[in-house]
Amino acid sequence: SISVNPVNEFTPTFGAASYSASTVESVSGNERINELVVQVSATDSDSGADGTVTYSMPYNSKFSLHASTGEIRRNGTISFEDGTSYALTVTATDGGSPPKASSVTVTIMVTDLNEFAPTCTPTTITVSMREDSPTPTTTIATINCTDAESMPNGGTLIYHIQSVNGNPFSFQPFSISSSSGVIKLASPVDYESNTKSYQVVATASDQGTNPSVLSTTVSVQVYVTDVNEHAPVFTGGNTASVTVAESATMGTVIYTVAATDADQNDAITYALVTNT
Repeated sequence: SISVNPVNEFTPTFGAASYSASTVESVSGNERINELVVQVSATDSDSGADGTVTYSMPYNSKFSLHASTGEIRRNGTISFEDGTSYALTVTATDGGSPPKASSVTVTIMVTDLNEFAPTCTPTTITVSMREDSPTPTTTIATINCTDAESMPNGGTLIYHIQSVNGNPFSFQPFSISSSSGVIKLASPVDYESNTKSYQVVATASDQGTNPSVLSTTVSVQVYVTDVNEHAPVFTGGNTASVTVAESATMGTVIYTVAATDADQNDAITYALVTNT
C-alpha cells in the first residue's frame, strides 16, 4: 500500500491587503473596554492542522487580539489627544510543521470627542473705568481661555458677549474681539447717568461638533468712576446788579448767589475774588 503524507504547502492568506477601522476615544475612562473594533480573517488551503490558522500581534496596551477569531477589541482607555491613530501588525500562522505565516497591517483611527470646555483664568474680573475714557481704544479687560482639545474641537476659541447687566448684548457700550477676547469700550459712558456699573458676561466657545459646542462664561464687573467734567454754573447768570442803601450796616445781606454743578457729589463753595 502507498500512504501519502500531507505537506504544508500553503501560506495563510488574509482577505484584504490591509485593514482599517475607527474607534471613538474614551470620555470617562473604561466605558468602551472589550468593544469590537475590527476583525481580520485569513484562510489556508491546506487541510487539517496545516490549514488551521491562529492570529497573533505584538503586545499593545490599547488593543487585544483573539487568537482564534481574529477579533481586535479595545483593551484600554484611548484618548485622541494621546494618539490619533494606531498601526497594528497582525500575523496569521498555520499549524504545519514547520509553520507558515503571513502578516497584515491594521490601521485604527481614533475619532475625537469634544470632551473639554474651554478653561478660563480667571472666571471673575473686576475693573474700574473713568467716565471720560476714549472710544473705541480703551481696553476694559481681556478674557484668557485655553482648550485642551485638539483641532477641530479645540484650538481656536470664539469669544462673544452674552449679556450686559442681565440684558441680551446689543454691542453697546462694549465690544469684544471674537478671536482674542479683548473687551473694549464701544460708546461713551456717563457717571451722572443711572448706570454706574456694568456686569458683562462673556463666553468662550470651542468649535466642537462631536457631540456639540462647549462653552465657558466669564463675568466682568466694570465700575465707572466719576471725573470732574463740569464747572459750576450760576443760576442767575454771571453778572448781577444790586442797590445797597447807604444806611446798610455791616453784615446786611445784599445779594445771594446760587450755582449748580452737573457732576455728582461735587460740593460747591463760594468765595469773593474781587471787591472794588
